[in-house]
Amino acid sequence: MSNLSAAMETSSSGSNGDQRTSSAAERKGEYRWLHNDMQIVGFKVRALEEKLDKLMKDMDGSNETKYGSGRNAVAFTARLSTNRTFRSHQTILFDDVMTNVGNAYDVTSGTFKAPCAGRFLFSVTVRAQYHKQACAEIVAEPEVIGVVAAGDTEIERASSSLTVVTSLSQGDVVHVREMKMFKGDFYGDGFTVFTGVLLQ
Repeated sequence: MSNLSAAMETSSSGSNGDQRTSSAAERKGEYRWLHNDMQIVGFKVRALEEKLDKLMKDMDGSNETKYGSGRNAVAFTARLSTNRTFRSHQTILFDDVMTNVGNAYDVTSGTFKAPCAGRFLFSVTVRAQYHKQACAEIVAEPEVIGVVAAGDTEIERASSSLTVVTSLSQGDVVHVREMKMFKGDFYGDGFTVFTGVLLQ
């Protein structure tokens, strides 16, 4: 009987050992499986990061194509801060600069100098002083590309606006000037405004 008991104990011990060995092998297999999954996830994350980097570079490239290599968007808005009188063909000095992206508008001369070739939109709004007149023209040197007039001796508050789109070469100069043969009495306080923006 003692030999039988010993044999049964040995058999039971061997079975438990096999179970432990099998359990350890299963855990090692699960670890390898998880490790492989983590590697796959890592590969996917890196692939997504590379795609994102490429997308960001493509977006930067499209901006360079749109605005020219090494250039940013170009846009400005400048207003006349006080009532001013300008003589015939005198450039209107819009002295209150609200926006000047690209620094292409020169407040000291009242002129815009195209930093790149492209299609630009320009808009000007003029308001005449009370019971007076103000006429202006947008000039892309040397060509007049738009004319606007406001005011009359019978009208207290008169304003008028003009918007034009034109193609410019790099270095072309655009400004607004009084067009009458005598003088134009322009109302300030932000009512007389000059705006330009690069479209493409």
